[in-house]
Amino acid sequence: MAQQVELPVASLLIDEENPRLSSPNAGQRDALRSLAKYQGRKLQMLANDILLHGLNPSDLTIVMPFDTDENRYIVLDGNRRLAALRALENPDSFVDAVGKGILTEIRKLSRKYQTAPQETIPCLVVRDRDEAL
Repeated sequence: MAQQVELPVASLLIDEENPRLSSPNAGQRDALRSLAKYQGRKLQMLANDILLHGLNPSDLTIVMPFDTDENRYIVLDGNRRLAALRALENPDSFVDAVGKGILTEIRKLSRKYQTAPQETIPCLVVRDRDEAL
């Protein structure tokens, strides 16, 4: 049965099977960069919205436990939000994944974000992909 909990942002993983990814199962770094490349300016706009208004409480991030680590979770719904948070945490990880103008804006947002970073986010934890559906 699904359960709503607050989880540390650091414990969340991009779903490497996300249909938006050009190369599934490419690893966390490449999955994140692929999402950033796909989203482009939308990623910057989402990061700005999160900075200004926080996460939308009506949009729970849906996660399932990661197979080999009980303290990590794969994000099944909310990967773009997680990518935006990762951009705010460390914009330099997006060098060459987004345009220079977008990266410059994300860096500006990141400096503001660092004063009060999002430590946890509300999540709906499900057993597996089937339960999420």
